[in-house]
Amino acid sequence: MRFRISPALAVAALMAATLLVACGGNDAADGDGGETTPDGPATDVKIQVLTSLEIFADIVREVGGDRVEAHSLAETAADFESFEPTRADIENISKARAIIINGTNLDASILDTINEYRHGSSQLVRVSRNVPSPSEAKPPEREPSAEDVGDNPYLWLDLDLVPYYVESIADVLFIVDGANTAYYQDNARRYRETLTELGSELKAEVDNIPDADRKLVTLNDFYPHLARYSGLEVVGTLQPDPKKQPTDEDISRLASKIEEEGVSAVFRDALADATAIQALSEKAGVPICTLYSTSLDDDVTSYAEMMRFNVEELVRCL
Repeated sequence: MRFRISPALAVAALMAATLLVACGGNDAADGDGGETTPDGPATDVKIQVLTSLEIFADIVREVGGDRVEAHSLAETAADFESFEPTRADIENISKARAIIINGTNLDASILDTINEYRHGSSQLVRVSRNVPSPSEAKPPEREPSAEDVGDNPYLWLDLDLVPYYVESIADVLFIVDGANTAYYQDNARRYRETLTELGSELKAEVDNIPDADRKLVTLNDFYPHLARYSGLEVVGTLQPDPKKQPTDEDISRLASKIEEEGVSAVFRDALADATAIQALSEKAGVPICTLYSTSLDDDVTSYAEMMRFNVEELVRCL
């Protein structure tokens, strides 16, 4: 898999490297960095990183290790619709040296707030600009990004795309903390290896789903990338627009399709209101199962655990 650095990040990285040389190889002079010692990077002052969602903060911690302190603004994308920053949010935005958002219109509604309070020298990264579109043909002269194409924003639910998130985060940490580039590169490499091993396990798990049962019905339109990764066909989505509640007619229509297609179960998001999917379950006579898209909790505490849970739930229910 070949990773690419966005032009903006490449330019910023070059500027950071030039500044690093000019400062004698240590960016601690501004009070935010730390020297690299024979035992590893200094951890007395951590690099502040802000993410739009907690799931991205988890990836930041994997790459940044002890050198970073990561905070997030929201647990789910639904939180962005009515987002009002708390005092702690404003403080985290203003202190952040790197700000990670997804893009593809998932978290665009909070950009005004971020830009109002962010420090002028902070680096803002829209990861979807660095992720090749999984749905668009790849012309030889230019590989369109998920942002260019306007792909469904839940890209990280395809494990094969997450290394692009890892690389984007490693690149921006190099820009803001160049003295510890090797540390971030090593962490990123180890995490990619962990994800590769996880991917091999999950692909083997998915193979246990019978071909006739590889059909997915969900409450929300969060899971097309998970479906593609798992080799499933999306048969239907009950509430494609989260702002619009499904009608009785919508429920009856999808229930009929479930019966026609022989779908084994319907899936809700872990934090979603279950009222509509419960009505569909009863109408179609199939059980409700659960998937995770953005949230972490006591049972699913990391991105890797989330992907493992999702695949195991698909295998169990289908």
